Amino acid sequence: MRKWWLAACFAIGASTDVHAAHAAPPAKPPTDKTTDSDLERARQLFEEGIGWVKQHEWGRALEAFEKSEKLKPHAVTSYNIGACYRAIGRYTRARSHFSRALAWHESGKSQLTEILVSDSRRYLTEIDQLLVRVRVTVKPADARIAVDGAPLAREGSVDGLPQMVAGMRPAGTGKRLPARSVVMLVDPGAHVLVLSRKGFADVALNRTFTRQKNAPLDLALDRLPGRLRITANHAQARVELDGQFVGLAPLDIERPAGRYELTVSADDHESYKAQVDLDPGEDLTLKAKLVEETPSIVERWWFWTLAGVVVTGAVIGTYFAVRPEPERPPLNGGGLGWTVPLH
Repeated sequence: MRKWWLAACFAIGASTDVHAAHAAPPAKPPTDKTTDSDLERARQLFEEGIGWVKQHEWGRALEAFEKSEKLKPHAVTSYNIGACYRAIGRYTRARSHFSRALAWHESGKSQLTEILVSDSRRYLTEIDQLLVRVRVTVKPADARIAVDGAPLAREGSVDGLPQMVAGMRPAGTGKRLPARSVVMLVDPGAHVLVLSRKGFADVALNRTFTRQKNAPLDLALDRLPGRLRITANHAQARVELDGQFVGLAPLDIERPAGRYELTVSADDHESYKAQVDLDPGEDLTLKAKLVEETPSIVERWWFWTLAGVVVTGAVIGTYFAVRPEPERPPLNGGGLGWTVPLH
């Protein structure tokens, strides 16, 4: 079987042509764990990756090279993986694979050509000038942090602080940092940081890092504001927090964590009142349901109509009840003047 992993390689720069690798010593024979079928499949995947490179399909090329490396690790394959990551802007991962390729080469495990050794070192210098180093402080110390959906990877130290690299570990929940303050190594651009702590809602922060602006990042979970979104079933309802007018619904506001008295009101509607407990970093949505006011019985027109009828009847009844009994005229016995008493 020809030494396929030495037969082709590529260098990404001004050109993306596939070049032949030459002047390299034979590879070591496969170990007991590497079967001939594995080697053949690794060769097929390697050549498949080269084909995707010619079409500038870096994602597909990367997938093929990574599968090939799992079956048969080699410095050339690792170099190619690094070149793919560099092409798509994943610099921390490109840095890792270029370093691995050089380490394998220098240890004699597998060899690179002189051109690939030179290119690997040049790319590492280039990447070091692109990566952003940010001092990150997390409070409290037991808070966990993930960047772009994965925990950070420990890699040595810088200025006496642990260096944590983003984009290296598999996807997963955040992990506690080895110290309250660390140096985070991250690709330039936008990233999502997720802070978590037992008993608190996760906090997602979107931050953009550049080489020109990498001020220290203080992440105090307990002091992070919460976001409150208030809606109502009545347009332009007035919103008050702790008795202070803050705007008209729908409304998005940020407030420090704590307890608030919420009042939402509108003309001709009963006010909506609630007690709101806002946790640090919490994104809370409340919908106020305002109910139309029901006029009291003394405010309704039919009440006064009936009341007038009742009052009128009462007056008449009272009149008949209290008027004096009229005196009867004396009995008149008629023309003869006779009076007949009744017993």
